[in-house]
Amino acid sequence: MDVQVYIKDIAEFLAEDNITGYEERLRLLPVWRLEKVRRFKQHPDRVRCAEAFLLLEQSLKADFPDRFYLMEDVRKNGFYRGENGKPYFREGAGLFFNLSHSGDKVMCVIADREVGCDVEKIADYREGIAKRFFHKREQEFIEAARDKADAFYRIWTLKESVMKACGKGMQLAMDSFCVTDGPYVDLSGERFELDRSMVKSDGCYAYARCVASR
Repeated sequence: MDVQVYIKDIAEFLAEDNITGYEERLRLLPVWRLEKVRRFKQHPDRVRCAEAFLLLEQSLKADFPDRFYLMEDVRKNGFYRGENGKPYFREGAGLFFNLSHSGDKVMCVIADREVGCDVEKIADYREGIAKRFFHKREQEFIEAARDKADAFYRIWTLKESVMKACGKGMQLAMDSFCVTDGPYVDLSGERFELDRSMVKSDGCYAYARCVASR
């Protein structure tokens, strides 16, 4: 199966004058997810946490109805967690997902193999972070770009998606691999494919996804 990508605008639920709509959305959550939502102090963080879960559920129900039992299991028991905390459906499910959120966007990807995604709201070029954490060739790519902020966030989202796909997260040094060399990244004998059709920005947000090669 192809990797399925879902992106949702949640601006209406972030609005301070739409608390009623937000509260109605919270009623759709299982108890364990609602508890997690309420641990966030800021209203926008609560909304993003809630809407990411609901986007996953909505996407699975719409496009994978024969596998929706996995979400029913999640509602009852929560996510299964990998060694470094990456969430999964039940162990051995054979279906994988990943979630991301930033600003007024939430993103979900679903695939039949390990997958990761990231969305970031584009702001100023963070030169200090690039020089400290990015691979040398990625830094050179940014310096050669006309729009350095756009280039920075394209690379940032790609790197985040790789780190999430492999399940290592921040345990994987960001400068230990390069996402500007080609369509693949090799990590300890595993190959991950960067979907460059998904590496895009709409002027305000950058999106990326990465999937384990077959």
